[in-house]
Amino acid sequence: SSSEASSSSSSSFRRGKWSAEEEAFAARLIRDFDAGLLPLENGATLRAFLSKKLNCSAMRISKKFAGEKCLGKQIFLRRSGVDDAQLREEADLLKRLEAAFLASIGNATSSHHSSSHGDGHSSAASTSSSSSRERTAAAEAPLSLDEAIELVLRTDPSAAAAAANG
Repeated sequence: SSSEASSSSSSSFRRGKWSAEEEAFAARLIRDFDAGLLPLENGATLRAFLSKKLNCSAMRISKKFAGEKCLGKQIFLRRSGVDDAQLREEADLLKRLEAAFLASIGNATSSHHSSSHGDGHSSAASTSSSSSRERTAAAEAPLSLDEAIELVLRTDPSAAAAAANG
């Protein structure tokens, strides 16, 4: 049943390398957290927030953002006087980045459960070769924030349109 599938996927945290889409989504979440633009309670910690949004352990967040990128104990403070239209645009962009992230992990995890076409290829392996090469290259070398967002914007026209409007 669908409730069994969702409970099994929600109980297993993400591990391993970060996809370009995951990095782009995390980078935007961090930016909006720092700017006070998220619908969070004041006092929420960035590490716990990212862990929840990315469905991974807080330690995975700490490992990713060690050294110069260290998140420390950043606490959320909502910014007052923000235009509602700006908040809606930002929420729309976050939804698109999250959708790209979820699609990227859906492709990675569904390949174990997808049906074979009889030619040895699973249905999950039907992504374009150029985006697959970009993701493979991105997984091998860490991307800057700008590079990660640019990759998502190149592969998701709706995210590019939202970014142009924001």
